[in-house]
Amino acid sequence: MGKTMDSEIWLYTHDHDYVIVTKDADFNELGVVNGFPPKIIWIRRGNCSTQEIEAILRENYDAIQSLSNDDDTGILTREHSKFVSCIWFRRAKALPQFMKVG
Repeated sequence: MGKTMDSEIWLYTHDHDYVIVTKDADFNELGVVNGFPPKIIWIRRGNCSTQEIEAILRENYDAIQSLSNDDDTGILTREHSKFVSCIWFRRAKALPQFMKVG
């Protein structure tokens, strides 16, 4: 997906209070630049099946729930077998100018 598609996904998830689950570093970069919402679960793993991603998410339900409930956490990253770190930054008060439609 290109930058345009990433920004469309970002806007949609922002507007509908969704969490982005991704293996794409671009969303991490958008989060660092723009803050949150939306919150991001960044799975840093090579090639793997959809079933493996599902298992990772199910095995880490508690960490994901904590991310969802924590107003100060924007990104949960995952490497190898478990979620290992959270990146903290302030919630964006408004959408960045380049992401506004119209």
